[in-house]
Amino acid sequence: MMNLRDDKVRLLLVFLILTILPWFASCKPEELEETALTNHGVILKPYLTATPTQSQKNKNQVTAPPTPTSFPSPSPTPFLYTIVEKDTLTSIAYRHGIQLKELIAANPSIDPNFLTIGMTLTIPITDNIYSNQPEPTPVPVNVQHPECYPEASGGQWCLSIITNNQSFDVENISARMNLTLPDASNPLSVEAVTPLNILPAGKSSILTAYFPPPLPEYLDSNITIASAIAVQEESQRYIELTIDDESIHIRNNKIQAEINGEISIQNEGLVAEYIWVAAFAVDEKRIPIGFRKWISVNPLNHGEIQHYQFILNSFGPAIKEVEILYEARRRVP
Repeated sequence: MMNLRDDKVRLLLVFLILTILPWFASCKPEELEETALTNHGVILKPYLTATPTQSQKNKNQVTAPPTPTSFPSPSPTPFLYTIVEKDTLTSIAYRHGIQLKELIAANPSIDPNFLTIGMTLTIPITDNIYSNQPEPTPVPVNVQHPECYPEASGGQWCLSIITNNQSFDVENISARMNLTLPDASNPLSVEAVTPLNILPAGKSSILTAYFPPPLPEYLDSNITIASAIAVQEESQRYIELTIDDESIHIRNNKIQAEINGEISIQNEGLVAEYIWVAAFAVDEKRIPIGFRKWISVNPLNHGEIQHYQFILNSFGPAIKEVEILYEARRRVP
């Protein structure tokens, strides 16, 4: 038999459920949250952290910062360099971490022996790094004590004969020509160069330097080789030439020499990008007394003949002998 007391309890529970459920259904989530956190009439707002709360197990662990992603390195690209005082091709190549042959190849129209302040060179940046390598030691060559000749303007030309006593050709020859001052202070110094890039084995050439005016009184001159590099045997930058009908006529009281000749290329299929003819004069004691350089205007093809003619003047002494050197650079297709 059903107990009346139990029936009243059941009816009360049903009434409560039917009354409270609709109210829960109509409440917003925020109201439920605030209601759930109510304590003695004070509404407690929950504190939201940006990161999960660290567990006790990992509380003492230090998280390493993320490693940034590296951007890809840009591809090496050439840039222009402006020549300043005391620059040489060797020093420029060393400073930019490239090989000398790469610098020369990137500037085929530049005469390495007549660099001028303000001239621009193309620096070919490559994937190879040579900047940690020591600057090459110059190949031993013989150099004569310089002889200097004043000009009417107050400047001076200083000349020195250089001889390649090695069994191989050398190139990129440069030196420092110095004038020693009476008070033994820092000497005046300028770069001295040869008229051609290359000096064949057993041959001599001329190193020249110009000191602009005004010049102080000085005691002596001297010269120090800065660069002289062996030409690699596999190098094909230079072309063999044939010289015909060459003549040297010394005239005008032996202070002037007229030089003539014809040049052709030995190898078929080659083209000379340029041709240079350099001459220097010496007196009876083999002291250099004058120099001159002739430059071709147009490239020379195999089968063609290039005639050259120019005048070499002495700085004063009588000309005893004239020596001539030639150079042709191969055009790269």
